[in-house]
Amino acid sequence: MASTFSGFTNGGMVQSNLRIRTCEKEELDFSQVLRLALDTFTRNGLISPLMTSDHVRQILEVMWKGSDHMIIAEESNRLSGFLSIKYAGDGHAHFASWMPYLRNGTNAFQLAPQLINAGIRIAKEKGSRMAWTRFDLLPGRERGYSDYSSWYRSCGFAEPFQTPGFIRPLQRFSSFDFHRLMPSAYTSGLDIKPLNDIDFQQVFDIYCKAFSSCRDNEFHLRTGPENRETLMNREGREYQIPEASLALTDGETLVGFANLYFLKDRPNLANLCPIAIDPDYQRRGLGTLLLSKSMEVLSAKGYQALTLFVDAENASAIRFYGRLGFKEAFRLYIHTLELS
Repeated sequence: MASTFSGFTNGGMVQSNLRIRTCEKEELDFSQVLRLALDTFTRNGLISPLMTSDHVRQILEVMWKGSDHMIIAEESNRLSGFLSIKYAGDGHAHFASWMPYLRNGTNAFQLAPQLINAGIRIAKEKGSRMAWTRFDLLPGRERGYSDYSSWYRSCGFAEPFQTPGFIRPLQRFSSFDFHRLMPSAYTSGLDIKPLNDIDFQQVFDIYCKAFSSCRDNEFHLRTGPENRETLMNREGREYQIPEASLALTDGETLVGFANLYFLKDRPNLANLCPIAIDPDYQRRGLGTLLLSKSMEVLSAKGYQALTLFVDAENASAIRFYGRLGFKEAFRLYIHTLELS
């Protein structure tokens, strides 16, 4: 697939002979793509103490290994733009976060949508039923995000739904800190077991039962028979923290579970994804019990903090995490496009 166009840069100079095409990793020089990424992040104000050039390299290395499709824009054999797509087993095409990367001097509002539309065409050809991308907004990133959002919306992506990201330090954590929130009469007779000892179908059923009745856009985005195998750990089983991933049972009945994994680019941070309690057992302090036990394990293993994401419309979950000392650190903005 290739296309050409002529247009104008912000400085008024004509762009010509610009070609957009797919390519293999072997065709690209990683250092050249890294320079493009750093240039893009710096220009859009995305480089900060929390997102250094080293973090950009780490993120790009992970993307590089996991990408299924790379789409590039070239002008006179010079790399001008880059977009990466990864396909999930649930029929979703994930357009990598904070992409396209664009060379300084290009007409971003012309080139970026061309790269995105090329990705949409490829995703349709692959049979994907939905395309989506997400942006994590730390303070100060609003200007850069505004441009990205307009590019994706101009290609048909919906207005984003928001997912706040919360964090809680784990140093010297003890589950005794939460005992006042866990009436013993409500938790007696229940057992805590390793999550991986539980049949997956039971876990999937509890997840669907717990989330289907609440306002959670990402649940409805991800849940269905096509993606049941990707539920437990969207990053891959090898990143799960099995000692902290726990299940709560009442006899042979699964009551709830918490799945924990570490972050590839920041291995001292753990992420909760997901935690679910059977609605028939809710409002008994069981979510607090389960999460506190997981956090105690994480603290003992040396993890510095626990992060998690909650849909902005899931008010009860936001209140729950607030009571447990979690603070909002940033927000994800997720844009989706139905392809079927």
